Amino acid sequence: MSAAREKLELAQHRFDAIDAERRELEAEINEATLRAREADTALRAAESRIAMVEAELNVSENRAAAGESRVQEAIARLAQVEDAIRTHLLDADQLGTNKPSLAA
Repeated sequence: MSAAREKLELAQHRFDAIDAERRELEAEINEATLRAREADTALRAAESRIAMVEAELNVSENRAAAGESRVQEAIARLAQVEDAIRTHLLDADQLGTNKPSLAA
């Protein structure tokens, strides 16, 4: 074999090794790209779920605030009823003590 032919074969082996390494790296890049896309899809889905949960939480907080307001209104109305009952009972008691006695 001539020296030129040996050099050519050696260069071809190097080229083949480099080409094989390039194909392996391309496959790794493709796999990493696929995983990145999957991660992006999962992230978008998670963000969508978070937005839905935040909206549901906001609705729940609004309902809770409205419920608390209704409870406060009910407490105020109950206090008014209690005051009215006390006033009525006091008025009735005062009328009963201020009546002239029939026995006199």
